[in-house]
Amino acid sequence: MAPGIRQESSFFILSSFDLSSPDVKIDIISIADESIFLIELKVKENKETMLRCVFEIATYYQVLSKSKFLDSYSSEFGTNTCIKKAILISMDSLQHKEMKELYNGERIYLKRLIDALEVQVYCIDPESLDVQKL
Repeated sequence: MAPGIRQESSFFILSSFDLSSPDVKIDIISIADESIFLIELKVKENKETMLRCVFEIATYYQVLSKSKFLDSYSSEFGTNTCIKKAILISMDSLQHKEMKELYNGERIYLKRLIDALEVQVYCIDPESLDVQKL
């Protein structure tokens, strides 16, 4: 396993690990459904808006040298070559509130942006650690 990575189930936890650029700090990498997910983690106390979260993971994805990334970690990721973007937010956080508004028909432009940039949003319950896709 490469330095700076520890495996927990199908998640690879990276502690602000530099992935080929000084500006790329991916929080979590997960493998699921034959895809690699670059995940931006937002704890409950985080006050960033969903807009910023979406732009953050989209920017990290854009500046990441995908071929070097896949080559460097091929032993950990196997033949998975599809890299996806995701945000993991905490239940009852500011971001969770914004996502509830989005699904209540508000924030239509945020929804369009999330869809256009193909960012998946997940919510974790900090007590039970249950994760659901939003």
